[in-house]
Amino acid sequence: MNIRKIAWFAGLFEGEGCFNICNGISKYITITSTDRDVLEEVKAIMGGRIYENNPSAQKENWKQAYIWCTTPGESERIIKIIYPFLFSRRKKRADEWLQKRSAKKLEWVNKKIERTKRRELIFQLRDQGLTHQQIADQVGGERSNISKILKGLLPLK
Repeated sequence: MNIRKIAWFAGLFEGEGCFNICNGISKYITITSTDRDVLEEVKAIMGGRIYENNPSAQKENWKQAYIWCTTPGESERIIKIIYPFLFSRRKKRADEWLQKRSAKKLEWVNKKIERTKRRELIFQLRDQGLTHQQIADQVGGERSNISKILKGLLPLK
């Protein structure tokens, strides 16, 4: 990736960008502009998508606004690329965004591990001859969900 384009993007993001965090969860990064051509260049450099801002939220004399947006994974990649070019205030916000994203990823991993352990226990109890209702009573949950897990109808998320 061209260092000049990265620096240009970082400068634009420094002035117009937004780190979106909702309910303590890092969501994405955005840039809003009335200059679609600028956002098309951003998209060409960093990827992402461009949306038209809601026209009904605009006043009659306002220009059409556009929003460049990324997924959380794309956002994380981009933040790490532009981080050296950001000033201290934006670096602080980037650190907060990345820390919240890291914490959420760890939470997802832990939940997956717990689901896997619970699923293994369900299969062990079935192998011991327990009924679906007895398994549900022991591990908590609905008998119908235990049946779906044992029949392979409820995949591991």
